[in-house]
Amino acid sequence: MHQIAAQMDFIGLIPRFLRQLLFMITPKTRNNLSVLSKLKEAFRVSLLPKEQFYSEASGTSVYKPEIYKRWTEEKLSEILEKCNGNFTQALIDFDLLYNTLSDNFLVKTDRASMSQALEVRSPLLDYRFVEYSRRIPVKWKVNIFKTKILMRDIIKGLVPDIIMKRGKQ
Repeated sequence: MHQIAAQMDFIGLIPRFLRQLLFMITPKTRNNLSVLSKLKEAFRVSLLPKEQFYSEASGTSVYKPEIYKRWTEEKLSEILEKCNGNFTQALIDFDLLYNTLSDNFLVKTDRASMSQALEVRSPLLDYRFVEYSRRIPVKWKVNIFKTKILMRDIIKGLVPDIIMKRGKQ
């Protein structure tokens, strides 16, 4: 999601009238996973206020209750204000505080470990580490092509390039 935020920031550099034109002339496709369909959706979402990103992304293909839309818009608006309008950092913070971490990763880890009577700790979630990582500039974290930029630079030479460049397994 953070890479998408960086891509949305990049698309936002295109003048609004041109994004509107590109949205209108990009053909609609049946396949929501096609490049053209994703591009059309990106142009559509880029025309909305940034706080509506989570509530309006995915268009009509995913049902989102009105209460969820209002809540996400309110929280994302608060975080955008704290991040001085930096959309990529705002989505990173939104995911950390409200979305992916608590709803997905921690729950799954907790359930898997408890099924085996294990107590799991997450040392990288220590508040001091999280605060430090928030001070790292976004350009060292993510761009329109890749994520974990700083980490990749740190391990360059220690880990073979084939492992660093491969996708998810």
